[in-house]
Amino acid sequence: MKLLYIGPFPAWKQIIEDKLATHHLYGMYELINSFDNNGKSIVGNLKNEVGGGEIYFYCAHEKYFSLFKKTLLVIQRMLHMVRLLFIIAKYDIVYDYSFQITMFYGFLKKMGLYKKTKFITWLHNPGYFKLALTLAGGSDAYIFFTSLHYDYAMQINPKIRNRCFLNEWYPDVERYENYRNQMDVVSSEYFFIDNGITERDHSLLLDVCARNKIPTVISERAVKNREITIPDSVALYNYYGDNDNNIMELLISSKAIVIPLKQQRGMLAPYGITSFLDAIALRIPVICSDNACFAPQIADNKIGLVYKTSSADDLFDKMKMLYDDKTLYDELKENMIEFSKNRTIKQTSKKLQDIIIDTMKK
Repeated sequence: MKLLYIGPFPAWKQIIEDKLATHHLYGMYELINSFDNNGKSIVGNLKNEVGGGEIYFYCAHEKYFSLFKKTLLVIQRMLHMVRLLFIIAKYDIVYDYSFQITMFYGFLKKMGLYKKTKFITWLHNPGYFKLALTLAGGSDAYIFFTSLHYDYAMQINPKIRNRCFLNEWYPDVERYENYRNQMDVVSSEYFFIDNGITERDHSLLLDVCARNKIPTVISERAVKNREITIPDSVALYNYYGDNDNNIMELLISSKAIVIPLKQQRGMLAPYGITSFLDAIALRIPVICSDNACFAPQIADNKIGLVYKTSSADDLFDKMKMLYDDKTLYDELKENMIEFSKNRTIKQTSKKLQDIIIDTMKK
């Protein structure tokens, strides 16, 4: 079997270099026996359990230009499309996390091309669901992160239910445990950490922190080039996302994770979900806004607290409750410990293996 993995950034390189957790390949890393690197490309050798063969990697957002103007970015995307047009037919399976790719080629498959190639697509942005599942609709399998997204997809096109799979994304717990065992970690002076950037409502969080005085740490990038007053209770850390090692000690020593997402129209993509995975792996409570796609899991399993999106007062109350009430904190932490026991990247990978095998049989 020849499998082509298409992703928006070369996570496979950073994982091999031990800079990122394996869950950034969404369960695929655990299906690979070994890697061959000839200096120009990386090829993985798939395990026999999934069918054996080779896996090749393609970065769909790799920049052909050094400039970042929108017109050039559009040209870059078109160049990738043209290049892939001639590559895809060489593979038995195209596994696409950069879902825009198989939306286009799925449509061509629907029109009769690529008959021998199977497409497996992770769909994670609800804004594209209607287009992907109706007009395009050519993938042999669609995978969704959360039940919220899966249920929404079924409302859009229930006719393709037999091609849609819920495969919840969980963390590479062993990596966090290894760090904890190797580090001489002392308790941080900061209770909360917000370790995200994309679609975070940092203005709201900073406003709340100025009022509740609870020690909190956030990314320097969150306030870079912005005229924002940083409260005395808030510290900044410098982390640019290409190496987990830079932040692991800070994560491990914090007591809870806070994920404040901005108010938006419609259902959100899984913004903040990597921070949720951090909380699961670290077995610590989490506070998030109620528009997060994983908010129902937090509320239903009592592993954290959920506040009303954009409500400074509600976020203030929830942070204060978790900080002041040790009994509540211990209860939520114990629930998270129980919740995390069977929720690791190994479960995600096993389900992915079943999906690949099932897709190849069709």
